[in-house]
Amino acid sequence: MPAPRCSPPSIVAIVVRIPCEGTPAQPPGTVIAATIRAALSTVEGHQTPDPGDDDPAQRLDVVAIGPHQITRLDGDDLVTVTYPAGTTTVLSVQPNGVIETRPAGANGPYERAVLKSDRLIYAPVGPAGAVYLVPYADQLPNPE
Repeated sequence: MPAPRCSPPSIVAIVVRIPCEGTPAQPPGTVIAATIRAALSTVEGHQTPDPGDDDPAQRLDVVAIGPHQITRLDGDDLVTVTYPAGTTTVLSVQPNGVIETRPAGANGPYERAVLKSDRLIYAPVGPAGAVYLVPYADQLPNPE
């Protein structure tokens, strides 16, 4: 009888940047722990943190966000997202994590996000508030 097959170990690298100036809303250890939990929530088999937790980083699951929904703002890493796809409204993440939409062209603090390779990062009130991660895919297996 062959030995059971085990999947290879996974490696997750997490980089956390704590601002040098100003005081974070929570102690750095809490911010780091919450960031690690949020990063792990994007790895298959891990749970997303409870929305009721006081974690500064939580994942928001929305219908897949793709490149056709991204509008870059002034050449920065900042973007807005057309949501839902096929409309003209913009994704708006409120300070409590509630997802809303705003009219096309809105780009206030609740509508701006930083685009990374696999996620959008929303921080509606900056470093004093919660951070929300929205999954992003630059390619989808079934694009139609």
